Amino acid sequence: MKILSISGGGFQALYNVILLEELEKLAGPVKNSFDLFCGTSAGAIVAAAGARGMPMADLRAGFEQRGAEAFRRRSIAGPRDLWRLWGRSRYMAGPLEALVAEIAGEATLADLEAPLAVTAVRLRDGAPVVFSNQASPGVKLRDAVMASAAAPTMFPAVPIDGELHADGGIFANAPDLLAMELALRTGARAEEISMLSLGSMNACPPLGEPGDPDMGVLDWLRGNRIFRTMIGAQAEVTSRLMRGLLGERYTRIDADPTFPLRGDVALDRADARAIAAARMAASLSLGELEAWAQASRERPLRRIA
Repeated sequence: MKILSISGGGFQALYNVILLEELEKLAGPVKNSFDLFCGTSAGAIVAAAGARGMPMADLRAGFEQRGAEAFRRRSIAGPRDLWRLWGRSRYMAGPLEALVAEIAGEATLADLEAPLAVTAVRLRDGAPVVFSNQASPGVKLRDAVMASAAAPTMFPAVPIDGELHADGGIFANAPDLLAMELALRTGARAEEISMLSLGSMNACPPLGEPGDPDMGVLDWLRGNRIFRTMIGAQAEVTSRLMRGLLGERYTRIDADPTFPLRGDVALDRADARAIAAARMAASLSLGELEAWAQASRERPLRRIA
């Protein structure tokens, strides 16, 4: 069984969209290359596109064309608006919803031919939630994906079945372990499972030594240090565990955190320089992707029923 697991990372997920576009040149449609798709946050958008059979070239164009609009800050007309913004999400959901609608349409999770799982958090009690074809067949695909991508402070929470949900990256930005657990629960044996795990340029980025050990709220928020630390550390420990479980059948590909344009990368940066950075990072990862594609040809598909 071949699993594709995609981490969250805001606009940085353009990196793994470009990689998957290259994979389609090597091996054909992504939908036909994996038995199970799993994603978190922006990775849920990419995983859903793969499960739906959307060409990755089209998804890349959608990211590049809609990214700046999705991450455009709310307008401020005066001091009163500035005060109100403290109590609202930084970005409006509409532009992101438009991109997700192009992928999902009116489909429910049950309508998907390929198995898909996306992560979210239920806000009333902080419970982790995994929306999947089997567990949540009646949930609209667009709602599940928007919930997974509803990053705290950035996008509004999403109601599903009368309860608000937010970004699955809060607990599983790299959803590899959840994907494996789902595969095992549906009857796969551990020795049958192989996984390609794609990061979103979040691999323990160099943050610099804090100037003062007595760090306050502003110190942790500056440069998104708290989020980048949590995401990078979470992905690293998940990868270590997965390598222990699957050995050489597990491949994690993420950008080198020291690549030359790393300074142009941010969760909510979607300008031309951010696009160029994602393209460079992906080009530097092509060797790893090609090696995985070559090894993967020897592993059969085993689609979950």
